[in-house]
Order: sequence, then C-alpha cells, then structure tokens
Amino acid sequence: TLLIIGMLFVIAAMLKGYQSDDEYPSYGKMHREFVNASDHRGMRLNAMRSINRIIDEHCSQATNLAQGSKYKINDYKNSIFQSEEAVSRFTKDVESAENVCNNVLWDYRNANLHVRSTKPPAYFSQRYSFDNCQLEVDLTKAKATVDKIESTLNRVKDKEEQRVQEGLRHINEKALSDIAEFLEKAA
Repeated sequence: TLLIIGMLFVIAAMLKGYQSDDEYPSYGKMHREFVNASDHRGMRLNAMRSINRIIDEHCSQATNLAQGSKYKINDYKNSIFQSEEAVSRFTKDVESAENVCNNVLWDYRNANLHVRSTKPPAYFSQRYSFDNCQLEVDLTKAKATVDKIESTLNRVKDKEEQRVQEGLRHINEKALSDIAEFLEKAA
C-alpha cells in the first residue's frame, strides 16, 4: 500500500508540475524563451542607450571645446585687427604731428631768416621727419598662423563628427542585425 500511495503522489506531483508550466504543451517553454529574449533585448537597449548617452556627452564636450577654440581664434583675429588699427592711427597721428611740427618749424625759420644777419644753414630748407618713431608691423605671419589654426580646427572637427557618425551607424547596424537574427530564430 505504501508503494501505491507513493506512486499516486509521484503521479499527482508530475501532473501538477506539468500543468503549472502551462495548460498547453510547450507554451511554457516558449514563454520562458520569450521572457529571456525580452530581458536580453532590454539589457541590449539599455547598453545602447548608455553608449549613445556617453557618445552624446563626449560630442557635447568636444563641441564646447571647439566652440571655445573658435572664440579664442576670433579674439586673436580681433586683436590682430585692433593692432592694425592702432598702428594705422599711430601712423596718422605721427604724420599729423610731423606736419604741425614742420609748420611751426617753418614759421620759426621764416622769422629767423628775417632777423638773421648770416646765411641760413642748409638744413633750414629740409623738412623734419619722425622716421625714427614710425612703427613697422608686419601682421601677415600672424594672420597666416590664425588661418592655419582655424582650418586645422575645422578639419579636426569634421573628421571627428564623421567618426562619431560612422560609429553610431555601426552600432545601429549591429542592433538591426541582432534583431533580424532574433526574429529568424523565433520564426
């Protein structure tokens, strides 16, 4: 009798275990595979989102650095322009001062000629010049340098944007191929 009772318990446990999986044969296994695939897909999506977030953060940082570099380049260009303007103003001021000085000097020499009893020196007929005060500034090298830096920055920026786009495209193509592979397995 104990053997029969034990067998009945075993049969009842098997039936209960078989029915606890699912009422329909093999659907429990399919459901577990579906849940497992969904979990795997969720983890993959989370990983892809994390990768995209990291890429976006680095792209933002790179953009900010590039923008800061552009501001510095523009400041440098402005300083070159301001230097040219300062030199131009200084040159005009020197010319103006030279003209005023020569006018005053000419008036003095004329007055001196009227009261002078001897022949005037040879330099009386010459204009005075502030040649030793002239600024000679050649900013073409600085302009070429800033243009070179700006073009290099633009090339680097374009190259890095292209690399990021290629990386994102590769990640998305891999995700699409994994989805297609999963759908083929499910079919």
